[in-house]
Amino acid sequence: MRINTVQPVCVYRNQRNNSAFLGSNFLLQRSDVLSKDKLEKEVRQAKDAREVGISVPKYKVQCDDEQGITKIRYKTNGDVADIEKNPVKSKHLRKLFKNLYYMDSAGIFHNDLDSSHIFFSDDGEVEFDCFRYSINFHKRRNGTITGNDGSIRTPDFMMPSNERLFEEQFLGDYVSKIGDEDEEHYFIRNYLFYRSEYHQKREAMLLERRFPFNSKTVQYEGIQAALFLHPSFRVVDYEVNKLNTLRLKREAFTQWDEGGGACGHKVDPEKRFDAILTNLDCIAETIYLRNEAGYYAGIAPSAEERAYFAFEEEIASKQLSDLLNDTKGMGGWNFNDTNNNIFLGTQDEKEFFEELLDDINPSDSNKAMAAIADVKEYYTALKDRWDKNLNAVLAQEY
Repeated sequence: MRINTVQPVCVYRNQRNNSAFLGSNFLLQRSDVLSKDKLEKEVRQAKDAREVGISVPKYKVQCDDEQGITKIRYKTNGDVADIEKNPVKSKHLRKLFKNLYYMDSAGIFHNDLDSSHIFFSDDGEVEFDCFRYSINFHKRRNGTITGNDGSIRTPDFMMPSNERLFEEQFLGDYVSKIGDEDEEHYFIRNYLFYRSEYHQKREAMLLERRFPFNSKTVQYEGIQAALFLHPSFRVVDYEVNKLNTLRLKREAFTQWDEGGGACGHKVDPEKRFDAILTNLDCIAETIYLRNEAGYYAGIAPSAEERAYFAFEEEIASKQLSDLLNDTKGMGGWNFNDTNNNIFLGTQDEKEFFEELLDDINPSDSNKAMAAIADVKEYYTALKDRWDKNLNAVLAQEY
């Protein structure tokens, strides 16, 4: 996830009447105005993705010398997913995982798989666009990732996964809108069934690259491949809960990006402040998730399922560490962000906030929850007393 990134404005138009895009079954056009370096990367990465079998919409580079504008325009017969108008169906899942696997295999980490960059057609086609933030990586057998710009943050045993990125940036929000618990669990059970083949292919890919058969990297893929064919209610429920934490994480970074002026938004300090509070909620939910995984790792009926939850406990612990570091960094910037003219409090208040965050020790859940409550109370009080006049006064300090 990128922090404080300003993205170009995306324009959607349908071919029938050139009005703003609504609903499905239209020929969708997406046009982005890009700087030269971003355009070159976008074209190069889109071309490379298509050459390895990834479904990329038709695109065309257009230059307007008089206005000094260069655009890349995509055309697709698909539409962004919508629970009512354009739901994700089984026929989409097979093609979705095919694309995700091709990206993993080619060493392309997309980095921006939100709903505006994935298109689902009536015939089951799934297409991805917007590769300008993608990075190229190579996972070595010793666990290191070459070509990583910091976007891939996973435990060493995990092979970088575009599927994980898809869950964080797209699926969590999509599933939360289903609205019915039974339908939600049915969708995830079906999703995991198709995901099984994806992990089976990843396991085979790792073995072809001479990863040791008994390495954690290979074992994790094999366990998921077997377990997701017929997932138990424990596994399905856990995956739903995991999506909720990923949705919160995504919500926090969306608030942060939009509050800082990304995607054409006006700088909004309130959104930036809310991002910290959402991150704190995500930390609390991730502690519950880790504890749930740890519990099932000890009592699940099969060795395979116990191993799966042991892996998930480790992943949740890694996510907790990242969330705490992100929250501390983002919160600190909100006290003295000279670039966006956002000043939440004094230097002393900033240091006290950081000390409160340091009191969150995830190894002791009860104390961690109490510490999170203290941070939220203190940060909310600062947020509630903040106004433009105070912002101007605090700007003097920095």
